[in-house]
Amino acid sequence: MSSLILAAVLALIFLSLFVLFSFKRRQRKLREALLKFKKIPDVMKGLDPFTFELWVRQLFLDVGASAALSRREAKTGFDHGIDLIVNYKGQRICVQCKKYYFSNLVGETVLRDLYGAKFHGRFYKAIIVTTSKFTRRAQQWASGKTDIILINGALLQRIKDDHRILIDILDR
Repeated sequence: MSSLILAAVLALIFLSLFVLFSFKRRQRKLREALLKFKKIPDVMKGLDPFTFELWVRQLFLDVGASAALSRREAKTGFDHGIDLIVNYKGQRICVQCKKYYFSNLVGETVLRDLYGAKFHGRFYKAIIVTTSKFTRRAQQWASGKTDIILINGALLQRIKDDHRILIDILDR
């Protein structure tokens, strides 16, 4: 009986140490992610999603494109997956903006929805802009497609600092 109690105590100690180390590892990863998130411009951190859409719209206006917020349904405010409609050198481009925290990644379903909206609205290209990142599956799904462009938070930071990057993206 005493060996059974000893085994149970040792198992509890082992389990406690395992949980403690797992918690410490998660805390370290969270801290690292927070440091990466701090690289996102302060001007974007404080914006609500609608104001973020306006901020992205201004980026397109700054490079000489015309950009307008898409129409939303009066009752629901639903925009059918398109936040901005951009005209650049005679090409209509649909844009979806995702103001996400670093831990919330943009997934494949968001990309597929935008891609469907692109075809339905007969747009030349589709662009998705996020303050976060894209999941690996989303990146794989979009790879090889020249008519969908992914702009993550790191690229968005570079575009904010140098608008020529956005011009290069639009001219592809």
